[in-house]
Amino acid sequence: MRTALRYPLAGDAEDRYLVAWILHLLHALVVPFVPLAGLLGMLGGVTRAAATGESADGDSSGDEAGAPPSFRAPRRLLADTGRVVGVAAAYALPVAAVLGVGAVLLPTGLPSDAPATPIALLAAGLLGLLLPLAYAAPASLAHALAGDSLRAGFDREAVGRTLGHAQYFTQWAAGLGALAVAIASAAALGDVLVGHLLAAYFEVLAFACFGWGAAPTLRT
Repeated sequence: MRTALRYPLAGDAEDRYLVAWILHLLHALVVPFVPLAGLLGMLGGVTRAAATGESADGDSSGDEAGAPPSFRAPRRLLADTGRVVGVAAAYALPVAAVLGVGAVLLPTGLPSDAPATPIALLAAGLLGLLLPLAYAAPASLAHALAGDSLRAGFDREAVGRTLGHAQYFTQWAAGLGALAVAIASAAALGDVLVGHLLAAYFEVLAFACFGWGAAPTLRT
């Protein structure tokens, strides 16, 4: 656990978090979302490094002790941004469709005497569709980045092996927890600026967790 918590601070931590902090501020104060493209590329590199054991300088350390990448390889950063966005878009489409169905079938302003059981069953069904997508997306991302190909991210056999591995489940849950802390930090402490630094730290930790979860099946 301590090694995992130290991982985001390894290597060129000052450069990594200075740039990430600036991108977060630009997103919050100037242009929403656009500055986060570079951040997504860096986080994608973190997932690859954690999944393959590749350290920031390209060596294979094979463990969590290597340094995560920073922003010093712009061409690879751009390619990783494309892969992260591609995987996210592929999973966002069915999520948007499911949420749209939910919005239509579960409208706001239901009468107080509306039967609760059908509504609860429908909500549970929608959640049952969303959870598998949320579970599979980080595995697809790890495979796409480790294979330097979007196609690798949608290899059913390879991704399926990762989804069935116990380590992937535990690291996926840890990654979701880290993402939740990142979002809460930016929302609660964004006005005092330190929140964006905390958010960047937990984002790196979350994407590293997704890579560590996929590592056993990617390295075999």
